[in-house]
Amino acid sequence: MNGGKYAQYGVYCNPEVVEKGKVVNLTYEGILAQHGADRVFACIGYGPNTRWTDVSFIEMRKVGPQKFESQFAVTSKGNLNVAFKDSAGHWDNNNGQNYVFASK
Repeated sequence: MNGGKYAQYGVYCNPEVVEKGKVVNLTYEGILAQHGADRVFACIGYGPNTRWTDVSFIEMRKVGPQKFESQFAVTSKGNLNVAFKDSAGHWDNNNGQNYVFASK
């Protein structure tokens, strides 16, 4: 994959600007995948990055040796905030900044 706000970290959201009720495709090729994670979960929440609401975990599908994908509907207004966790309990939260995608 090319381009995107967090391409250098292997994180892609399509579309990059999210809207409540619309479907998002999330792809993860980040550090957890690169280090052999067998399962990856996206922890998602909405609103300000420091005060997430409507938080949930979504198990991502492994679609390649170092690639995971998920598709879900945006359930709340506000920014989409994402961090990733593998089955061993390791996190990728963009060095504490999370991965934040703006909303319409």
